[in-house]
Amino acid sequence: MSPQPTATPRIRVALIGLSATAKTGWASRAHLPYLLSPRGSSKYEIVALLNSSVPAAQNAIKAYNLPGSTKAYGDPAALAADRDVDMVVCNTRVDRHFETVVDSVKKGKDVFVEWPLAQDVKHARELALLSEEAGGETVIGLQGVVAPVATKLRALLEGGRVGRVLSSDLRRVLGELASVKGGFHLQRPEVKITDERGATVKTVRSDVPDLILVTGKWNESATTQQNATLHYRFRRGQPFPGEAALEWTIHGEKGEIRIVSPQITFIHVGDDTVPRIIEVHDFATDKVDKVEWDWEDWQKDLPFQARGVGALYEAFADAKAAGTGRPYVTFDLAAKRHEQLEELLSEWQG
Repeated sequence: MSPQPTATPRIRVALIGLSATAKTGWASRAHLPYLLSPRGSSKYEIVALLNSSVPAAQNAIKAYNLPGSTKAYGDPAALAADRDVDMVVCNTRVDRHFETVVDSVKKGKDVFVEWPLAQDVKHARELALLSEEAGGETVIGLQGVVAPVATKLRALLEGGRVGRVLSSDLRRVLGELASVKGGFHLQRPEVKITDERGATVKTVRSDVPDLILVTGKWNESATTQQNATLHYRFRRGQPFPGEAALEWTIHGEKGEIRIVSPQITFIHVGDDTVPRIIEVHDFATDKVDKVEWDWEDWQKDLPFQARGVGALYEAFADAKAAGTGRPYVTFDLAAKRHEQLEELLSEWQG
């Protein structure tokens, strides 16, 4: 009689930043629903929390009805020393990312950090280097790369639906940029702060650019030809009536793909009432086809904020178990993106 296959052990997770006093926070809205779902709890187990203090972590354990065996930590070094923790997940403010995960990174634990990786390029590079030296797996909370709409686009491109890509206005699905240049401008320094009803509470002066213009070229890949170009424009402010919040086009030799998000600028975030439309124009037939896409059934059981994050957890667990490639953003790639953004911002800061 052949031996039965051994079940894959669950990944033991410590959450950083799950607060009892901020139940509308990202950890409770986007991470907890998947981790506590039947699908998530078959692959992951929450074994510890790290908050600003041990009592704060204990309060969160009670507030979210986590098992009494869940450990409470207030010191990142103490958490890092816990051998019963396989993976640390950081949901704190960006200026606390480095200090709360660096000890765990050094210990070789797997670490999931929400984007941005750190508060600046220096700390992002250090975390990437330390994780490479220690050997832990890493993942960044950029869930758009594994969202169904993005995987559908990737399938269209890799399947040759529009031939080799000549130009576009977004890089994540297509590959890594070989060169990039940008311009940052502040057009409307006076910004109105509104309440939940849309009424203006006060006006503040912003020092953040509200018009971003970026051009670049991709490295050659299976889907893009050498010198394929990127054209990106982002403007904050009142949209023109009837204008879509986001329109993304990918131009190929044999056709063009258009993605339209009428209401929000993020194509991978939003509930089922927010449409994201994919269309393909075939140059040979001059026909335009609408391409259907949908969330997986298990994702539909989750709040919409948790669907993409759940896909990241799924991809991480699958890659970990199979020892295959990582279809998500790691610390190394995140550090490169920090460097890219730093280069783009240097002229603005100067």
